[in-house]
Amino acid sequence: TVSTSAQTAQPSGMQNTLLLDAGAPATAFVPTNGSLASAWTQPGFDDSTWQSGPSGIGYDTATTYRSLFGIDVLASMQNKNTSVYCRVPFTVANSTEFTNLTLKMKYDDGFVAYLNGTEVASAGAPASLAWNGKATSSHSDSAAQQYVSFDLTPHLAHLRDGANVLAIHG
Repeated sequence: TVSTSAQTAQPSGMQNTLLLDAGAPATAFVPTNGSLASAWTQPGFDDSTWQSGPSGIGYDTATTYRSLFGIDVLASMQNKNTSVYCRVPFTVANSTEFTNLTLKMKYDDGFVAYLNGTEVASAGAPASLAWNGKATSSHSDSAAQQYVSFDLTPHLAHLRDGANVLAIHG
């Protein structure tokens, strides 16, 4: 399960600017083959047929995570695939003014995050990622409900004025 949350960036000499918040509009898709390759991570990709709703994407057969999900993918994932693709679009003005960028995630058990098609963060990801890949490590239920910060500052050049997308392979 993956729950996208706040991604913040800080313009030079200014307070933190929240670019995405928990519950931001998102889309999700459980792939059935590798035909999308990495196209789904790019801005402008047509995800209009994907499930949509507030961010917080995954499923739980118990009740541990249910309150975190805006998009429940139980029916399309359980006993079918261990991966889900997620897209969270956002807009940025004056991207060159930002001096740092942080992604805060709640996740169980692993993910790979992409900013405008470029891999920027991961946890528990297999060395060779595939459409049906699964996490290589466990992230406890209690840890999965806490934000983990990932420094995306080295990837600031991938932030652009106008439309952006945070894509997550969970």
